[in-house]
Amino acid sequence: MKLPILIAMVLYMAMVIWIGVIYSKKTKTSEDYFLGGRGLGPWVTAMSAEASDMSSWLLMGLPGLKLEDRGKEITSLYGSSR
Repeated sequence: MKLPILIAMVLYMAMVIWIGVIYSKKTKTSEDYFLGGRGLGPWVTAMSAEASDMSSWLLMGLPGLKLEDRGKEITSLYGSSR
């Protein structure tokens, strides 16, 4: 592995751990953890719901669609080819 990549990975992991330690001190109850202390706005909640919806489509629906048409239509998987 090249040294710059290794350095970038170590710095990234250190930053993720540092952020986790900082915010773990702010979390007092399980409600704070799971619901963000009920401080999330409607836009963040809507984006989270949409991300969950798209995730379920990509993990369960799209592979079934590809199996059904035997991979003939691949544009929905990789985007339009035009």
